[in-house]
Amino acid sequence: VTVKHRFIKTAVFVVDKLVTTPSGSRIVEAMWQAADSQIKSSIAQILIAKEQAIRDNTYGSIVWKNCNLKAFKQGVNTWEEWERKKKKNMESFEEIISDKLTAEKENTAQNTESNEISNDIVKSDTVNPVTSKKTKKKRSTNETATDTTKKN
Repeated sequence: VTVKHRFIKTAVFVVDKLVTTPSGSRIVEAMWQAADSQIKSSIAQILIAKEQAIRDNTYGSIVWKNCNLKAFKQGVNTWEEWERKKKKNMESFEEIISDKLTAEKENTAQNTESNEISNDIVKSDTVNPVTSKKTKKKRSTNETATDTTKKN
């Protein structure tokens, strides 16, 4: 059991107090997201026991809605079905994002390889400026020598 789960298990007993405060409601929602179905069920039971006070509070009502406690109250089967659908949707979304990221990485790698090949081609086709200056000096010296012989 991870530290996160141990924390959630111990904090479950104060969720009814946390849920009505601005930062506490965020903590409860984070706990809800990280919890497994058994812990979620425990949290839901505690919150349903204080339903009226929680729903009358601004922050509590947001948690009530985001955790879909209405479905839990209607029936555990309805709530479990909702949780399964939500989990399946999240997994599908993560798979889509993962596939997209993988494709982008592959495209980036291919583009990098293409750029490196292009750069190598360009480098081999271009004349080195240092070499070309020496060549020009040699030519001009040769041309000068040729010009003097022609004049003579």
